[in-house]
Amino acid sequence: MITCIEFQKEQSHVTHDYVSPGGSSYWIPVVSDNIKPKINSIFDSYTTTLSMYYNYASLAGFDVRLGPFRTTESGITTQRHLLCNREGKPTTAKVDTLDPQHNKIQRRKDSFRCECKAKIVVILLHGTNKYNVVELVEQHNHMLFGKDNMFLSRTKRKLDYSQEMFIHNLSKQNIGSSRAHRLYSVLQGGSEIRGGLVSDFKNSTRNPNSYIGVRDAKFLVLKMLKRKKNIPSFSFDFRVVEKKLNLIFWADETAKYNYNAFEDVVSLDATFSVNKYDMAFVPFTGIDNHKKCVTFGAGLLSREDASSYSWLLRAFLKSFKKQPTLVLTDQDSALNKAVNEVFPMSAHRLHPN
Repeated sequence: MITCIEFQKEQSHVTHDYVSPGGSSYWIPVVSDNIKPKINSIFDSYTTTLSMYYNYASLAGFDVRLGPFRTTESGITTQRHLLCNREGKPTTAKVDTLDPQHNKIQRRKDSFRCECKAKIVVILLHGTNKYNVVELVEQHNHMLFGKDNMFLSRTKRKLDYSQEMFIHNLSKQNIGSSRAHRLYSVLQGGSEIRGGLVSDFKNSTRNPNSYIGVRDAKFLVLKMLKRKKNIPSFSFDFRVVEKKLNLIFWADETAKYNYNAFEDVVSLDATFSVNKYDMAFVPFTGIDNHKKCVTFGAGLLSREDASSYSWLLRAFLKSFKKQPTLVLTDQDSALNKAVNEVFPMSAHRLHPN
């Protein structure tokens, strides 16, 4: 039978546990002497110094946070405090507060702090690029990460470039963050082997999206216009209302080839649900000789009214130059009105229920 003490040793990094004269407990990690920082240790550069302490913290079982620093007028760091991530006091604010400036919930990020004093202080040696360790505090006032839980630390959860590219490439195949995390975990042999939780994968997708923000409509239009310029057979049209992208229509060379061959029947049916931009997708669909669906073009519209449908059908007619023989639609009155107005030479029928 495993005792509680034995179980704790299995789950934790090796530490010396002490009780101060005042009754407070503290922990000193036990690591190899060639890894542990020492007073008067000298490192060749600032980057080497950071790498040393981050590596030590990873093996010891805690996270590192960059603390106070001093720099020269030219921006060279002359002194830096490297702290345990649980240094400092938590704020007294509520867990969730409303940020009035951005009108969103502000999450607390310091609730785990417990005034831990563990740190090192390094200074730049005068006349060199080398850094010297002048202060070292090893003891922590909290238990450290267990070996089996170290993958939950911020250092281990940080995604590197290859992971970012993995997420990005899967997103281009319409594979979301949760599925991407499961696939990556299977390929790596488990999420605990190489960092990154599901939330980190989602944040990786969120960050570029938040950077793009309201500019994504502009990016789309510029990309389509560039393609139209380079490919003469590509058709693209759009409408902006009150500085917002309101309507889009596009058709490529393959769509035009399909229409020239199978123009007899065109089916129109807007999607039932809209996307996150509140725009409905409207495909122009036909049937080939093998009774398979082929696409003649597609559009996005923000409002399903007669004016929007009329604009979309005129954009279609502008691209293909001739009306279809038969148009099939649902019982949308706005769409039916637009079809009768723009395609007066076409027969109009409703989709069978």
